[in-house]
Amino acid sequence: MLSVNTNNAALTAQRNLSTNSDMASSSIARMSSGTRIVKPSDDASSLAISNKLRADIAALEQAGRNASQGSSLLQVANGAYDRIGDMLARMKVLATQVINGTLGTNERLFAQEEFTSLRTQITNTASQTRFGSVNLLSGGGGQYAAAGAVTAVTTNSTANLSDLTNGNAGLLTSGNAQNDYFTTTSFTNAATDNGTVNSGYVHGAVTDINVVISGQAFQISMKVGNQTFVGRIDSVTQAANSVITLSSTVNSANTIQMEVTNAVGTSFTEAVRARVETGLRTLLGGATFTAINTNGAEDNGFTGVGSTIGVTQNGATVPVKAGAGTEAGTYTMQYVSTGNETAAGASGYSTTGDDRRGTGFFVLTNGANTWTVDQNDIQIVGNEGSAGSYGIVTFGNGLQAYIAMNATAADSFDRGTSSAATFRFDVGTGGGVELSFQVSDNAQDQASISFSSATAASLGLDGLSIADVTSAATASARIDTAINIVNTAQAGIGALQSRFEYIQSTISTTVENVSAARGTFRDVDMAAEMTAYTRSQTLMQASIAMLSQANQMPQQLLRLLQ
Repeated sequence: MLSVNTNNAALTAQRNLSTNSDMASSSIARMSSGTRIVKPSDDASSLAISNKLRADIAALEQAGRNASQGSSLLQVANGAYDRIGDMLARMKVLATQVINGTLGTNERLFAQEEFTSLRTQITNTASQTRFGSVNLLSGGGGQYAAAGAVTAVTTNSTANLSDLTNGNAGLLTSGNAQNDYFTTTSFTNAATDNGTVNSGYVHGAVTDINVVISGQAFQISMKVGNQTFVGRIDSVTQAANSVITLSSTVNSANTIQMEVTNAVGTSFTEAVRARVETGLRTLLGGATFTAINTNGAEDNGFTGVGSTIGVTQNGATVPVKAGAGTEAGTYTMQYVSTGNETAAGASGYSTTGDDRRGTGFFVLTNGANTWTVDQNDIQIVGNEGSAGSYGIVTFGNGLQAYIAMNATAADSFDRGTSSAATFRFDVGTGGGVELSFQVSDNAQDQASISFSSATAASLGLDGLSIADVTSAATASARIDTAINIVNTAQAGIGALQSRFEYIQSTISTTVENVSAARGTFRDVDMAAEMTAYTRSQTLMQASIAMLSQANQMPQQLLRLLQ
C-alpha cells in the first residue's frame, strides 16, 4: 500500500543502516583494541575465563620474581658461608700450628690472638649478613629463657653486680698447675653482701686467659662472655693484697677487681709471667661470672615472669620478646631518669592524656653492646594510668620489653624515677630464620628456606683456646665439627638454588602457555574481523543509497493529484 504518512521502505532501510553501522563500529573497536571482547555482552563466559587467566599470569610472573629474589638471597648467604669457611680453615691451621714442640709460649700467644680475632669475626659476619632488612645467619629471635631470673635478690646498691662461681680454690706451689699468687678470695670481698667487687655488666664463662710481658709489667687479659677484660700487674700492684682492676675493652664501666694474695715481685721475666698465667688459669678453670639483679621486686613497670603483661611463651606470660635480629645471650635493662621528667603531667602517668616530657631513657646491654630508647618513644597500649594499660619499649636490636603503665603504684612505670633495680634476663638461641616464597599462582605452593645460626657460639667455638697443646687439640676437633656444619649448610643452599632455577624455568614455560590460552579467548582474528568490517561497510553504503530512494517514494504519489 502506498502511503504518505508511513514510509515502510524508508524505515526498513534506516533499521538496516543502523545495524550495519553498529557492526562496523564493533569491528573498528575490536581491531583497534586487539581484543574480540570489547564489552561483556560480546562473550560473557570467555570474558570471565580470560580475566581469571590474566590474574593467574600476573601471579605467575610475580612468583617468578620471587624465585629470582630467593636465589639472590641464597647467594648472599652462600657468600657469607664462604668467608666463614675460610676463617674456620685458618683457625684449623692455627690449632695445628701450635701443636709444635718448636714453639714457645709467646709464639702460641700470637697464634691465640689471631684465633680469637677470627672467632669474633665469624660472629660479626653472621650478624651482619642480611638481605634487605632480614638477618640471615644470626639465628633469629629466641625466647625469653630466664624464668625466675627476676627474683634473684640482693640488697647491695651497686648496679649490675656479678657473682663468681666454680673457681678452683687453693694455692698449688708446684707441678703443671702451679698457682703461687691467687686464691678464690682474690675475686671476692667480704664487705659486700654477695661477695663481689665487680661493677657494670660482667657475665659469662671465663676463657682465653693470657699474660704477656709489657715493659716492666705484666699485661693480663681474659674473656668473660662476649667481653675481653684487660689489666696490669706493675711494680705497685704486684704487692700482696693489692687490687688489680680489669676493664672491659668495649665498655670501661664494666670492671672486674682481682686481689693479689702473695706478692708477685718486680722481676717481670718469662718464668714469672708463666707462673702468673698458670695461676690464673688454674684458679679460673671452668669459672663463670653470673650477672644478678640488684632487686628482686617488681620495679618501675618491669614485672618479670608470670604477670599479665607481655607475651606468652611456653605457657607463661613474660615481659620480653626477642626480634629477628636479637642475639641469644644475657641482658640487663633499667630506666634512667635525668631529673627533668617531674614537670606537671610528666611524673608517673599523665592525667591529661598522652603527655610525655623529659629526657629519661631505657638502657639495655649485653656487655658488648648497649642500646637506649627515649621514654618519649614508648608505644602505649590502652590509656596510660588505666587498668590494663602497658607500654612497649623497642630497642635497636629488635628486643621488646613490656612495661606496666596502669597506675602510679611502685610497680608501675614512673617517668620521674630511675629504676631501683637493674633487671637481668636471658634470651635463648633462636630456632633459625625460615623464609617462604610463593612459587606459583597457588598460595599453598611455597618454597621454604631455613638458615640456622652461624655465630661462633652456635658453631661451638666459644671458650676454645690454642694457648697450649691440650687446648689446641680440643679446639681442632671442635673446628672440624663447625666446618661440617658450614659445609652442610652450603650443600643445602646449592640444592635450593638448583630448585629455584628449575622453578623459574617452569614458570616461564607456564606463563607462555597460559598466555597463549588466554589469547584464544580474548584476542581478535584481525583477518576475519577485517572481512566482517568490509562487509558491514559495504552494507552501510547500500543502506544509505536505498534509504535515499525510499525517502523519494512518497513524492511519486503527488503525480496522482495532478
